[in-house]
Amino acid sequence: MERTDELLRRFEEYLRRIGYAGIPNASRMREARKTRLEALLRQEKYDPLRLPGAVEQALAQASGREERQILEEIRDFLRSVLPSPEVEEKRRLPAKKVIVLEPGLARPPDIGRIAPAMESPASHLEFPFWVSPEAQLAIGEIITAESPDGAVQVVGAVQALQAVTTLRTAVEHFMACDMGRPGAALPTDIPTVLMGTAGILWRSDGRFAPPERDWILRRATPKEIRQALSGGVEPAYAVPAGFIPAVDEAGRRVWVPVDMDLRWLAGYESGHVNIAGISGVAAKTSYGLFLAMGMLAAAAREGPVRDREGGLAVIAFNVKEVDLMYLDMWAEWEKAPAKFQEDLEMWEIFRRHYLENRDPGTLLDSKRLDFRAPGRERAVASLRTDPAVRAFRYAWKDIRELPGAFYALFDPEDLDDRMLGVIEAVLGDEQVGSWEGLGRRIQEVLSGEGEAEGARRRRGNQRARPRSEGWVSWGGALHHAATLHKLRNRLDVIREAMGAMLEDRRPAGEPLSPDSLEPGHFWVVDITQLGDRARRFLFFRLLGDLQRRLEERKAGKRKRFPGRVVVFVDELNVFAPGGGGRHPTRERLVHLAARGRSIGLTLLGMQQLASRVDDEVLANTSTLAVGRVHPAELSGSAYAWLRAWRDQVMALPTGSMLVSHPLWRAPVVVRFPRPLHRLAAEARWAEIGGEPK
Repeated sequence: MERTDELLRRFEEYLRRIGYAGIPNASRMREARKTRLEALLRQEKYDPLRLPGAVEQALAQASGREERQILEEIRDFLRSVLPSPEVEEKRRLPAKKVIVLEPGLARPPDIGRIAPAMESPASHLEFPFWVSPEAQLAIGEIITAESPDGAVQVVGAVQALQAVTTLRTAVEHFMACDMGRPGAALPTDIPTVLMGTAGILWRSDGRFAPPERDWILRRATPKEIRQALSGGVEPAYAVPAGFIPAVDEAGRRVWVPVDMDLRWLAGYESGHVNIAGISGVAAKTSYGLFLAMGMLAAAAREGPVRDREGGLAVIAFNVKEVDLMYLDMWAEWEKAPAKFQEDLEMWEIFRRHYLENRDPGTLLDSKRLDFRAPGRERAVASLRTDPAVRAFRYAWKDIRELPGAFYALFDPEDLDDRMLGVIEAVLGDEQVGSWEGLGRRIQEVLSGEGEAEGARRRRGNQRARPRSEGWVSWGGALHHAATLHKLRNRLDVIREAMGAMLEDRRPAGEPLSPDSLEPGHFWVVDITQLGDRARRFLFFRLLGDLQRRLEERKAGKRKRFPGRVVVFVDELNVFAPGGGGRHPTRERLVHLAARGRSIGLTLLGMQQLASRVDDEVLANTSTLAVGRVHPAELSGSAYAWLRAWRDQVMALPTGSMLVSHPLWRAPVVVRFPRPLHRLAAEARWAEIGGEPK
């Protein structure tokens, strides 16, 4: 009750200040307003933080002019004394810490105004504006519109800009320049205006509404950027999405880190990340690696992820070149040459704000990083062949162990009904003990040695066809000899595709088992030397193994296994292609995209063309990022979320991504640093005066 009495006392002082004193009936008018405020307090069970919402609701229902005036005065008072929660349903959570990178000394200068017009109205999603050319505003910058009394700020991301003059056509400009003389002095100065739109990221009063008037614009402060994008993220779950360049109130350039929520990236609220862009330009792998390290950092900090939820591990498939095979070579990254100063600054902020001042390289130390490749000890099929890479291989017993994994070795067009029937017979034949034995068994069946048992079972079956028609018996069913010949042919192709991953003579190999995976681990599996069939098999098999272990952990049957596992894979369209028809791995990925987040199994997928990825996989992906994209690709539905950004992403510079996250109201452009091992390589080459390979 003391809080209520204090609130009513301050309300009376506020009423006196705004004119309810020294006039007739002032005391009665103050009492009427205090009585209405007290009634609202009782309605909301004396919780002051719920009052703003109650007042807005009452205003929407009020009909009388006096009643509306009283409620508006209560609303204005509450805005002056209460913090306005950004998301009401999260008001009971611990207070969010807003990181102010640099203490400001003055407000940034005004640069323009919101410009709502009949042709370009402001909405709850975006607002039009103009700024003077001297402001030198750019696409992706964050700006703030502020109400005249300073009570409300609306923060938005610049998503389109155009420079215009009062001239209607280029011909008029030609004529104004003394009929086309470029150096001619114009009789009058033609004003140029920068016009654009900004996607709304945040309103300080929590309302889902457009700016009401032509409010003045300025560049957003670092504090406002943090509040707009990171204010709804609990620090314990903060994962850096990247950095936004800004100028603080003192005129200094700073990098502002913006956060995503781990629970919406890697479960259990939502999950999955997809990154698209042109290879070699968009830097998809570098950004994926940055996000993976951010998630590992969130799981390494003291807090619920590490202490109660089992931590997090990453398994990355190295699909091409040597992108991920030298992550352990990060030592002395801080010594990179001066031209990489921006990268160093971003990693320093990562160190301070997300790793409690620990070196980010410790996330990739020898205790956590593990390289795997197909083959045998000292004979791995990998782009890196030193002892740091551990071998794995699969024999027939390992291949048939997980239902469905064998099918992943076949191309979709191979799997017609006849082939599926033969494969069922193969998997059910206990006489097959090895891959070589499978080939011999097929030959036995074709030569008639496998027919006797089936023939006895079919005795009296009038539909049984004689062998002269090319039919043989296997597994209690009839199969055409041509189908077995086709199977034998495909097995030869599969053997070549698997290469060193196949143990063909022994019944059991040394498969890639996730049993030794622990919280904080980062595994890199090199599949560059495998064909597409072998890649699909390994992907299918490993996802199945991870799913079973995470389900066991959730059921309390496993303790040491991580609570979350992120699978990092490039060329996702190979494993989950769009279009209809059968595909060996697509169904498993569709299932994972829909339900994996509930057990903590999520994808961090990348590809050049998002339009080539299955629609269901993308629809269940919570966080989307895109670098520079080819114009022809942007017409697909996979990029519908870009809206006003569609033209801008065609020219995004390397090191930038446009990112959409469920807790943000609009996409934003972020910068991200080069990987640590790349900076370390630059440092080493700078010492000897060369260039990195």
